Amino acid sequence: MTQDTVLDSVRDVVADYADVADDTAPLDLDSLSLIQLTEDLEDRFGFVVAAEDLVPAHFESVAAIAAFVQRRAQP
Repeated sequence: MTQDTVLDSVRDVVADYADVADDTAPLDLDSLSLIQLTEDLEDRFGFVVAAEDLVPAHFESVAAIAAFVQRRAQP
């Protein structure tokens, strides 16, 4: 997947849980939404998010999530 494709797909997933008007704006996710978002990302991109990956830096914005997904989804 290209970086733009990943960003678009992540934006679509995150839109179910938060406002995604700006890819770099901080997301306001509660703990339940974070877990649901994580499950959706795992299903969409085919990888498992490890407990040690559940850090604020990976989920602070759409752009941060896309960068995390891009790193994890690479073979």
